[in-house]
Amino acid sequence: MVSEHTAAGRALYRHCRWFGYQAFKSKAEKIKDKDLALYIVKTDSEGYLKIPKKWQNDKDILLAAIECNAYQAQYFSKDILDDKEFSAEAIKKSPSYYQFLSDRLHEDKDLLLLAYDNPKNRASFCIKYASEILKKDRELTKKILSKDGISLEYIDEE
Repeated sequence: MVSEHTAAGRALYRHCRWFGYQAFKSKAEKIKDKDLALYIVKTDSEGYLKIPKKWQNDKDILLAAIECNAYQAQYFSKDILDDKEFSAEAIKKSPSYYQFLSDRLHEDKDLLLLAYDNPKNRASFCIKYASEILKKDRELTKKILSKDGISLEYIDEE
């Protein structure tokens, strides 16, 4: 059940989307309800930038933002982008999240395979962002190429 506060907040947000971001920005800090913050990131491809900072590290909200538009991850904190457990969940929601991982996680074979094995993966880009170590791993690259030959351009040929 949606609280009165959330329902009013949703109406305000819809109104402000109609009249522009500046109209909403002045009222954004008044968002005290997590449900409203979730609604914003689920319905607006730039919603993450429009919610108060207090909600910007909430993992439920981050996952909802990724599901709406994985490119919002470019604004996430470095700690979040370096969290392996969270990153695995995010990659399940959208394999596009893989490109935003920290350098340390780009060395993780399991996360790369998780992105490639995801049925939502429609692009051949994951290996492009993987570490040089993974690009040289013959067993791994063979597995990736068997699924996606387009990735060949990103694999180390040595």
